[in-house]
Amino acid sequence: MPSVRAEIFRDAIEDYDLLCLLKAKVERAQKVADLKRRKWLERAKALLWADDLILAPNKFVDDPTAYEQRHRALLEALSSG
Repeated sequence: MPSVRAEIFRDAIEDYDLLCLLKAKVERAQKVADLKRRKWLERAKALLWADDLILAPNKFVDDPTAYEQRHRALLEALSSG
């Protein structure tokens, strides 16, 4: 059974990978100008920023639900874009 620290580290790596995939998808999508794509693009760009989770260099949101919601939103953006 993995430790909590190992599980959190694994989740962080997965989230980093999702962010990299989304960033690449955003860069490709910026070349397309249709309205549907623009709405997705705005949402995807917002997901790439973490200012709602990282409040200061040493202060982060304490609620794990916020991180779970962001993870689901990343997956949704990647699957719908």
